[in-house]
Amino acid sequence: GQADSLRRAMSKKKHDIISRMEVMFINGAMKKGYTHEVAKKVYAYIMEFGDYGFNRSHAVAYSKMSFELAYIKAHYPAAFFAALLNSVIGNPRKTKDYVLEAKNKGVKVHHPDINISQSLYILRNGEIYFGLSCIKSLRKNFLQDILQERKRSGIFKN
Repeated sequence: GQADSLRRAMSKKKHDIISRMEVMFINGAMKKGYTHEVAKKVYAYIMEFGDYGFNRSHAVAYSKMSFELAYIKAHYPAAFFAALLNSVIGNPRKTKDYVLEAKNKGVKVHHPDINISQSLYILRNGEIYFGLSCIKSLRKNFLQDILQERKRSGIFKN
C-alpha cells in the first residue's frame, strides 16, 4: 500500500514522491483528528527513520541468516566456530576472540598438529584443529609440501 510506496521512495531518495506522500499523510492525519503540527512532526520522524531504514527484502534475508547462524551456533558450536575461524584467517584479534568464545562454549581447540591439521581449520571428532596456514611466516609452497609428504608417506614420526 501507501506505506510500502513511501518506504520505497525513501530508500531510493525520490523526493517528488516523498513530497506528494507528505501531503497525503498530513491530510489523512488531520481527517483522523490530529493537528497539522502533530502530523508534520510525525512525518518528520518517519523521514528521520528513512536514514536508518532498511529494504524489507534485505531485512528478511538478514533475519533468516541471523536465525540460521544462531541455531547452528547453539546446536553445532564446533562446526560453527571452525567455519567462523576460517573466515578470519590473518586477523589475529578476531581469531583470539573467537577461539576464546569457542572454548567458553565448551569446544576444544587444538594448536596446529603436523599429523592432523590441514591448510585451514578443521573439525575432527567435534574438536577444532588450527590450520597450518595460521602459522605466521609459513610459506604456502612449504605448507603444500608438508601436506603432500604426509599424504604420500603417512604421519610424521619426528
